Amino acid sequence: MQIPIRKYIHVGILTVIIYSIGHLLYSIVKTSQCELTFGSNSGSRCINLFNDSVKQKMKCFFELENNESAICAFNFQDKYRYVVWQLGEFRNVDLQRINFYKTKDKLILDANPTHEFDLGVGPSLMVKDIFCFSMSEELNIHTPIKMKIDTISKNFCIASGTANKISFANDKNENQIIISTNNFPLCSKLVFLKQNQNFNIVLVTSVENRKIPDDALKNLRLN
Repeated sequence: MQIPIRKYIHVGILTVIIYSIGHLLYSIVKTSQCELTFGSNSGSRCINLFNDSVKQKMKCFFELENNESAICAFNFQDKYRYVVWQLGEFRNVDLQRINFYKTKDKLILDANPTHEFDLGVGPSLMVKDIFCFSMSEELNIHTPIKMKIDTISKNFCIASGTANKISFANDKNENQIIISTNNFPLCSKLVFLKQNQNFNIVLVTSVENRKIPDDALKNLRLN
């Protein structure tokens, strides 16, 4: 007995619907574990990156967190700003395998991230990232203007440069975090620091944004 073509079509449609629902439920369960929620703006998850002598002077004005990660933003005496990503998912990144690439390709600089938030307090920053990070031993950084590595050691890597967009990607060049400012390029330091089983990225800028904030590194615990 021949099965009508219409039944094949119905079975095919039902299969697609079941697969789509299953994929959606899987995505919801997976991303719910990664979703960041607002903290108390105490900065307690990230404050240990700073020297004891300046901890009381650091004013946290933004904090997101989950079990694995935290994002904190600090203002130091209206002079310097520190944006900290404490990323457990990045703990396998090898500091010797942080690569900087100069590119103006928008498909590379803007691809992948799924949600965004704004960090004010001069100069304003827009941050985009994905719900669940996917990292390997390699970290690829793309900027329209080339940044250079100043120092690299066993525990930290420091780079500097001026750019209006910075993207952080894994070994497959899938963007995990994008930082951008629409007004003007940022004179910034990037610090990659391994501490207490966490991989930390610290973006350091001056509030006036006149020059690379070299002096601001003195406030960080680079050991």
